[in-house]
Amino acid sequence: MVHGLAAAELSLGRPEEAVRAARAASSLDPANASMHHLLAQALAGVGDWEEAVLARRASLEWGFSDRPASWLLLGQELLNTGDTTAAGAAVDSAAVLPMDANEQAVMARLRAAIDGGAAR
Repeated sequence: MVHGLAAAELSLGRPEEAVRAARAASSLDPANASMHHLLAQALAGVGDWEEAVLARRASLEWGFSDRPASWLLLGQELLNTGDTTAAGAAVDSAAVLPMDANEQAVMARLRAAIDGGAAR
């Protein structure tokens, strides 16, 4: 139920409320990859990149490591913190997984940003 609340708050453009709901849900089920993914999205929505990175890594640890989009999101979040080396490693992790055309385009954009030293 709290997971649904966090998702609803995020979809309504209320990331602060989504962060609170996602944190509550994560504390109830700390091994829930989906909840950590949602928390990372909410934290990114409020610009808390360091915490978003931690939540994204938790989502990868608890089951989303086979999803290239999760690695690409981690790469973007790391890039937003200024850590281009770790961002590149995250993109490299995505690159070994099957990707659709959209994910390939995101990967190309991230690689260009990393290579250019851009933060976004």
